[in-house]
Order: sequence, then structure tokens, then C-alpha cells
Amino acid sequence: MRLHIILQWLIFFKKIFFGALFFTSALHALCQSERGLSGTEFWLTCTQNLYRPDSLTLLVAPESTDTITVFNPQMNVSLKPVPVKQGAYNRISVPANMVYSVLAFGGQGTGVVVRSKRNIQLFAYNILPESIDMTAILPVQYLKNGQKYILHGWGGNANREAQAAVLAIDTGNTTVRVNLKADLFTGQGNGSSFVFSLKQGQVFVLQALDSQDLSGTIVSVLTGCKRIAVFYGAKCARVRNIPGCATYDHIYEQNWPAALMGKEYIVPPVPENSRFQISVAALFDTTVVKIFGSVVNTLNKGETWKIEMNTLSPVVVQSDKPISCVQLLNSSGCNGSVGNKGDAALLNIAVNTPSAYTRKAGYTVYNGPFYNHHVSVIGRGSVAPVLKQNGVAVNIPGGFIPVNIFGSLYWYGTFKSATNNTYELQSDSGFMAYLYGLAPNEAYATCFGVAPVNYNSDFSINPNPICRTEQLITFKASGDSLNNLRWLFGDGNTSSNNPAIYRYNKPGFYQVKLLNETFNRCKTDTVLKLIKVGYGINMNLPRDTQPCRGFNYKVELPSISGITYKWENGSSSPSQSFTSNRKAILVTKDTSGCISTDTIDVRFRECSKLDLRLANVFTPNGDGANDEWVVVYEGWDEITVKIINRWGEDVANYSLPNDAHWNGKVEGKFTTLPTGTYFYYMQCKDNESGSVKKITGSINLIR
Repeated sequence: MRLHIILQWLIFFKKIFFGALFFTSALHALCQSERGLSGTEFWLTCTQNLYRPDSLTLLVAPESTDTITVFNPQMNVSLKPVPVKQGAYNRISVPANMVYSVLAFGGQGTGVVVRSKRNIQLFAYNILPESIDMTAILPVQYLKNGQKYILHGWGGNANREAQAAVLAIDTGNTTVRVNLKADLFTGQGNGSSFVFSLKQGQVFVLQALDSQDLSGTIVSVLTGCKRIAVFYGAKCARVRNIPGCATYDHIYEQNWPAALMGKEYIVPPVPENSRFQISVAALFDTTVVKIFGSVVNTLNKGETWKIEMNTLSPVVVQSDKPISCVQLLNSSGCNGSVGNKGDAALLNIAVNTPSAYTRKAGYTVYNGPFYNHHVSVIGRGSVAPVLKQNGVAVNIPGGFIPVNIFGSLYWYGTFKSATNNTYELQSDSGFMAYLYGLAPNEAYATCFGVAPVNYNSDFSINPNPICRTEQLITFKASGDSLNNLRWLFGDGNTSSNNPAIYRYNKPGFYQVKLLNETFNRCKTDTVLKLIKVGYGINMNLPRDTQPCRGFNYKVELPSISGITYKWENGSSSPSQSFTSNRKAILVTKDTSGCISTDTIDVRFRECSKLDLRLANVFTPNGDGANDEWVVVYEGWDEITVKIINRWGEDVANYSLPNDAHWNGKVEGKFTTLPTGTYFYYMQCKDNESGSVKKITGSINLIR
């Protein structure tokens, strides 16, 4: 004789595909997993070289085949659209009259905008024989908070002055204030301030007097959230001006906005050179500056500090308040190079924050003769990055060098790159990358592999999934520009904490909103995420049971896609048979990652002639099959049954054999009860022996 008890479960799953909705004003939002300095719109001008070149050279690193347009809004002049493709040497020559900014007493129409249909990275080269430098151009999404700058570079030689070019990129009038840290050729003195206005595409040039340095000069927008782009240059600079520094060279670099400043920088060594300059500029008073953790100076607003390094290893610069940090290549003759490779050049150093590391970056190199082109890479994490260039593994001579910075592990390596090509670097983990071009008595350098700020805020949710309403949930915002945060949890409650810890009162779907007012409060990022709370799977095995010895007790679960089962005996089958005593443990996991655990203790006993068989599931759907919960019994004279719901309310009371079996309605004739788990209390009586048996258990009603 076999007792076959079948346990069936009906679980409803709605496959709800939901995602984070990001609404930001920046186009082509960037994060670590994307390409750092890529975009589809770039604004630029160039400062003066030793003398005026015929044209400015643009090199384009596209992600795919594209068409580039160059437009000067003040002249209303466009170049013929230029096709570019990945893996080719994509060069565009822009006539000097469209983009070359000279000293003037007002705005001049020498700003251009470069646009593409798809993401590109853009590099501008100001080239003359034996006088060259270049810069990576920031896409407009990194200028959305470009309302304040601190100029940062080096002074020019006498009659080869330092310059800064301020370019307005928004329509209407943009009013700008300058607080000077040098005397200007146009008569304004060190420590003074003055104001000027520009229209879209106009450029105002600041030129230092003689060999003075414009570094520390603060340029601020006064007209709300209008944006400007700023470029620092010197017609010719000798870095540094000591005996042995035999040459000078043009320097040119886009000045990054103050919004991109930070408190920690990793400065790479210069390939083939052992000596270089590190310069920091302070935007706040009493800014403490450290090198490798040791205090080296305290700066006030607008002050700069420079130090010459003699090293082949990365240098760590830190501060207690945000600073700007640049690297300057020493002039030939005092840069430690064998064969005088290299000369004066200027490049920005990226802030060392987790979100500043990119996983993809494009670049292209100048095809001038006698140049060695080096790419320096800094990675972070417990293992060295796996780096590929155009899909091929990069050979780092000697391998990546581990660098321990106050308990965090970083990796440094450098490799040479050939000319006449466009390259795309990719890594399995984040990296920063710098490009150096070195020739006898010539050099250029820039930072191209970085996501300098994550304006497009995001937030994490922990735990995720949220399987039960009693769980505490941690919402944590991320991004480099977290200033004024406000959380809206979707149930009427809010918070301004980060992280914010919250508990929902009831299950449901909630739209969580993060509002972040970014630097200068010019833009507000809004991040929306739909979350599901308290809908985790809840598998309840039947109560512990004592079947008759010699019978087979079986539990069968439905085989449903996305549901996994794990029993204590290692089985992942939806069914289990019991022929001996066993305490079974079931762990169930659903597609959301929610886990449910339950147990059943099966203990076999000797049975008499009195027999009782109870199903634990029935389907009162009117199809004529299994429409009643039938109590099968033998030997018992009278059985009384009470059915209650999960809230302990009586839904049916009856006696057998006088009454009908339960049909899933209240008292067998009123309201139809919904699908769910119900509980029975049963008393069986044998009149002949006087035996009384009380039984409790659960029933699954399925419609």
C-alpha cells in the first residue's frame, strides 16, 4: 500500500523589465564603462605660437566612420564636411584666420565648433618647425559647469609672452570677470580685475607682460550659467630657466574648469626624461599641499607652487581643498634625456577619483619625423589591467609596475605607439592615459584617457533585490559633483543624507528619485529608478508530518523557468520522496535573486486500521476535476472540520459524513474564496474504541 501525497505550488511571476531612467541635460553621458573624453560637439581656439602658422591641425579619433563639420559662428564660415574612419590618420586643417587668436583689445571671431554624428575624440595641434604643442579638446558635456577657471601654465620668455584665450560658447552675451595674478600687456595690473563681454564664438585674449606667468589668474562667468572654454599658452617658454636649459618651445593646453579640480592626483613620470615640473594652483585660502603625504606648502586663493621632480616613478600630489595640477616637461638640456629628446610642454593631470578612470579611450599621434610617441597608463585595482589597442593586447615593456598609495593599489606602465594611425585603448578595468611626443628639442603632451568628472549622478541600492519590507535599504549617490542632494523615495518621504537609509512600510513598486544640484547649481541631475519592494518568493513547505511506515511520502514542486531549488541532500529536483525519517531543508531562489528557506520534518510511524488521507491542494474551478477538498478516511465515525484563512478568520465549518466536502466557498455556499493557503483543524472520532485524533495542516487552494 502506498500513500502518495502531492504538494503543488502555483506561483505567479510577472517578468517586469525595469531600468534606471537617467534624465540629465548633458549629452552623451559618460561613466567609467564608456569612452572618457569622447563627444559630438567641441569648441576651441588656439593661442599664438612663435609666429602665425598657415593653419591649425585637428586630429580625430572616431569610434566609427563619421563626418566632421567645422564652423565659425562669428564669420559664418564652415569647412567642407570631412569624412573620417576608425584606424585611419584623420587630419583636418583649419585656416588660421578662423581659429588663431592674437592679442586684441576686445573680442575677436576666432572660435570654432567641431561637430560629429557619433562619438569622437579631438586633438588640436599648433605646429611650426621646431615649435609645437597640442591639447585634447574637452567635449561640451564637460563644460556644462564651465563658469570658473584658474589659469595654470608657465610664463613665456621675454617678447614671447604667456597667453590665455577665453571663448564664449553659448548664444547671447556672456560676461566674464578676470582677477589677475600678472600684469597684462594691455595695461591691467597684477591684483586688479576687469570685466568684458563676448558673443558666441568670440575670443578674448589675455597676454602677460614680458615673461610673467598668468597662473593663478581666476576667470569667472558673471551671466548665470553661460559656458566658456579657456586655453592656456605661451608663444615660447623655457622650462626651466636655469643654466643647461638650452631651448624653449611653444606650450598650448585647454585649461580645465574649476569644477574638474580635486584633492588627489597621480602624476606619471615623463618617458625618456627624468626631470619635469609639477605645478599646483589653489582656488581657496589656506590650502595645504602634500607630496607623498608630506606637507610641502600652504597656498591661498590664486597662489601657485611648482616643484621639479627627478624620478622615473609616479608622484602623488594631495591637498585638503580642491586644487589644479599640471605637469610641465622641462626644456631640452635640463630634462635628464639622453640625446636631448623632449622640450617644454604643458598637460593637465586628471583627478584621482574612482569615476575618473575610463575603460575606453581613443587617440591619434602627430606624424612628424624623429618623434617617439609614448602612452603612459595608470590603472587601479587588485590586479594589473589587461590593456588592448585596436583589439590586440598591448605589450608593456617590463610589465605594469605596482604602486601602493596609502593602502590602495595602482599600476603604472608605458609603451610606444606608431604614427599615421588612430588607436583605441580598451581595458577590463579603469585606467587613465597620457600621450607624450618626444623629438630632439621638441615635445608635445596631453591627457586623453580619462573621464574627469561624473556629472551624471547615479545611485546604488543595497540590498538589491529587496525581498522583504522589513529590510533596511541603503541608497548611496555616486558622482564627482555631489553638492545638494535630495532623495524622493516614491511614498511621500524624502531625505538629504548620503547615504540614505530607509525602510518601506508595505510592499509595492516605488519610483526613487535622486536630485543633485551640480557645481555652481547651474544644472540639476535627476536620476530615476523603479524598485520592487517585498515581492520575494515565499515557499512554505507543509507542516512536519508522520506518515505510516512503509508508505512513500512525496513532495512535488512545479518546474518553473527562473526558479531554482536546492535541498539539503544536494538535489536540485523539484520533487522529493521520503521513505525514512528525514528533516529536509529547501532553499528556493527566484529570478530577482530573492531566497526563501523552509524545512519539513518527516517521521514515519506504525499505523492501525484507522486510516486518514488528506490532500494538500485542490482546484475548485468548476471543471469537474478536484473541485472539492475531499477527506478520504477509513474506520473513523465522525470527523469535524474547521477551515481558517491566513488571518485566522473562520471560512468553513462542517462535519463528515453528514455534510459535503469543502468546495472553496465561505461555509460552502457564500463568497468564492481566492487562491491562497488555508489551514484546517480536524478532529476524528472512533465510537467503537473511543479514540480521538486531532490534526492540523495547510491546504493550497488554486483557481
